[in-house]
Amino acid sequence: MAPMARVAHGRSPLFVATLLSLSSIACVTAQAIAPDDPSRPLPAARDEVLPINIDGLAHEVATVRRLSLQESIHARALADDPFKERLVDNRAEAPRSESVATTSFWSAFLFAPSSTGIRDVSRRVVEEQVAGFYDPAEKALFLRGGAGDGRRIFPETDRDERVLAHEIEHALQDQHFGLGTRKTRGSDASLAYRALIEGDASLTEIAVRLQRRPGTDHWVSRVIHEIRSTPASELLRRGGVKSRELDAAPLLLQRTLLFPYREGLAFVADLYRAGGLKLIDRAFAEPPRSTEQVLHPDRYLAGDEPVVIPPPSPPDGWTLRATDTMGELATSVLLGQCVAREVGVKDARGWGGDAFAVVGDGGGRQAILWSTVWDDEEAAARFEADAIERGDCLRGKTLEQGLGGDVVVRRRGRRVAYVQGLGATAEVQAFALLSVEVETPPLRPPFGAITIPPLVVPEDAFLHQGDFDHGAWESVPLGMRMALPEDFVPDHGSRYEAAMKHGGDAQAAFELLMRPPTKETDEPQPG
Repeated sequence: MAPMARVAHGRSPLFVATLLSLSSIACVTAQAIAPDDPSRPLPAARDEVLPINIDGLAHEVATVRRLSLQESIHARALADDPFKERLVDNRAEAPRSESVATTSFWSAFLFAPSSTGIRDVSRRVVEEQVAGFYDPAEKALFLRGGAGDGRRIFPETDRDERVLAHEIEHALQDQHFGLGTRKTRGSDASLAYRALIEGDASLTEIAVRLQRRPGTDHWVSRVIHEIRSTPASELLRRGGVKSRELDAAPLLLQRTLLFPYREGLAFVADLYRAGGLKLIDRAFAEPPRSTEQVLHPDRYLAGDEPVVIPPPSPPDGWTLRATDTMGELATSVLLGQCVAREVGVKDARGWGGDAFAVVGDGGGRQAILWSTVWDDEEAAARFEADAIERGDCLRGKTLEQGLGGDVVVRRRGRRVAYVQGLGATAEVQAFALLSVEVETPPLRPPFGAITIPPLVVPEDAFLHQGDFDHGAWESVPLGMRMALPEDFVPDHGSRYEAAMKHGGDAQAAFELLMRPPTKETDEPQPG
């Protein structure tokens, strides 16, 4: 089994909510986002003591998202234990024990020891983190905590309304686009589709929280900037979220669980900036087909489809244990095992397609055959160098599950073959992988000539662009000009937008806030 592509399983896929920690990414980001007009205050928060009217909130979400509410949405609040029990029951299609494919994949690529029990780790993370979920089979959503059933929910915490808004958007998605009906090819494509679903719900949740219909780019741009410039661990820390199980999970599991919410939110926000809500709607008919497209939305809009590579065939005397597509996300995690993590992320860019097979010989030995194709020879050469370094990194290590540490890496143009654990036959198998014909699909922009506009972060675009000249301070981006008072001179060393001083006993300064004021900004600042 390849990297986890769904957070939860059920009779039909559950659209899990807002994981508490993952929800905090959206919520923390939302709290840091100001409307495009800094002078316009955010509306007053709802009285959290009053019950939440599900019909009213559903109409609010539908209005913000501009999707008609085709039928009423049923909601239930459950105490912690019944909620977890129902969540686990709805994952009934998952095997009760670890499959050979699951164990082989995670252990062969060193993502987790064979003793880890990925299914159990995943369950513990989900139980720790999930705040609510939408079940397409029942056409109902479930909230963890609070009280109420049907039309009214009495919230337990201030995040309950955000969770409900997120899940209501999943219900709207189901009504309009039919969640759980699309078949995806491989785990990487499934994870990419999930990123569209959760990213849309997360962006809608933020828009509802801000109580404004999206109409400008600034707050959306700030969402993207915040996500792409801030480590996930920092966003979780800011939210004060308990994440013991998530923190203890293998890195690939963390990344695949966070991906639909974090990178998915940035992806959908970029789609919104490129074509508004209508483009997001159209994306459900033409969803991203790889984590590469989610990580690089411009490639999605350009129609850069992954190259389909046939799964490697087991050599004579070996049988298949696991096969799938790794994708850019998992490739970056794998490369980061033996090179610096940021190097692994950088060198996974340019991924064009791949297929791997984990095979066994029946005598306790395991081996890997991995066929990859890259966007250009430069990207292929970077991956080749990292894969060779991985072989050096593994040499002398004791590996689990009978996996040999011998690695053979061969490149032909944009193609790179990686073979591990096959000993004397590895060379032959590597060249066999390179000989398999593959065809790079032509670029087919799914929506025509649409591009993503440059990211505009208000602070970067407008602040600290001014300067003193001829007795006045002027900022062209802000459209402001201010003459120096008599006998004042510029103070160039100040952190403020503009500062000036008079001798050693007088100073004047001002700064612009492009976010709603907080307790910290209202208090006098030293200096």
